[in-house]
Order: sequence, then structure tokens, then C-alpha cells
Amino acid sequence: MQAEGLPQRIQRATGDEQFASLDLSSTAEVDAACSALLTRLDETNDFECAALIADLAGAPLAVAAQELANELGLGFSPDDLVVAVLGELMAEMPLQPRRIKHFLGHANDRMRAAAELAVDQISSTDWLASNASSDGQAEPWIAQPPKAQRDRMFQMCFHRLAADDRRLLRLVETEKLPLEKAADILGLSRTSAAAAFDTARLNLLHALEEAAENGRPS
Repeated sequence: MQAEGLPQRIQRATGDEQFASLDLSSTAEVDAACSALLTRLDETNDFECAALIADLAGAPLAVAAQELANELGLGFSPDDLVVAVLGELMAEMPLQPRRIKHFLGHANDRMRAAAELAVDQISSTDWLASNASSDGQAEPWIAQPPKAQRDRMFQMCFHRLAADDRRLLRLVETEKLPLEKAADILGLSRTSAAAAFDTARLNLLHALEEAAENGRPS
């Protein structure tokens, strides 16, 4: 007996005969099938529908995630982004799935938002661990109480940096990648990456020192 193909499995799960001849290369048809599966998942909580959505949308979303990784310099696997976004979409029940007419576009928007948020974050704890002063004394900005205020100030100063500086600092300081690997991700030579990293660290430190003196970033 021949194994049941993906279109036939989708047709059986949704009860809709039109999906028996689903064209997997058609974005419009894949969108329609995903929406139908989300509707069925909302109605029945059938795990098979969730698995079919992952099978159906996984390949095109993986391509989009890789393009995002190349564009933004993500240090984590694009596959993790796909899994996280699909998991979020399918966990948000009731989801009013009939309103999602363009599932792939909706998922792509969610992936971009998550990726852009990731590249614009750095941990103040990671920064403190790797940028302690040589004499063991706290830098002036570190002594700013309370911690919540210090963390807000840190993020404000970090976001003042150029986007490329933020990405490089995040890859090295938060994701703990070797500078050589970060250089490869960002398409820089190792010499250029080393110089850019030193400049970005100094720019952030100067912004933090100014913020400590003024009570906020200048």
C-alpha cells in the first residue's frame, strides 16, 4: 500500500476535499491549508493538525528564517526561530484562526519581529562579567542604584549604538561566540571585527559613564 502523501493527510484532517490536490509550491494554497488546519486544531485540539502545519509551513519558513539570519547576523540557528514561532502560533488558542488568511506572511512577520528583538538585546549581567575594571572597583555607572534603574540605563545606552555595533556586541558578549565566528556571521574580516568590537565596547562604556554622571544618557 502506497504511503499517504501530505495533501491526502491534510484532506483527511480537515475534511476538505480540495486539499487532496494541494499544490505545495503555491503560497496561496499553503496559506489556505494552514488556516484550515488551524481552524481544525482550534476546534478539536488534534495534535495531527499541529504536526501537519509544521510539515506544511516548515520548509518555506526555514528559507525565510535563513534569509533573516543572513540579513541580521543572528548567532542562533534559524531552525530555532521557525520552531519557536510555530509553537507560539499554535499555543495561542483560541486563536481566531479564520482571521489569519495569509499564514506564511503572518508567521514571517512574527519571525522578523522576534529576530529584530534578539539582535537588539544584550545582557547587562554579561557585560558586567566581561568588562570588570582591572582594579576590581565598580565603574561609576555600575554603582547607580537600584538595579532596575541601572538595567534600564544600560539598555538605553546600548540602543544608542549603531546597529552593527549592537549585533557584534550581542554575539560576543551575550551569545559567547568567539570573535572569529562573529566576524564570519557579520561578513567582516577578523581584523575589522576586532577593531569594530573594541570601538563598540568603548562607545558603550562612554555612553554609560555619561549616563552615570548625568542621570540619563545624553
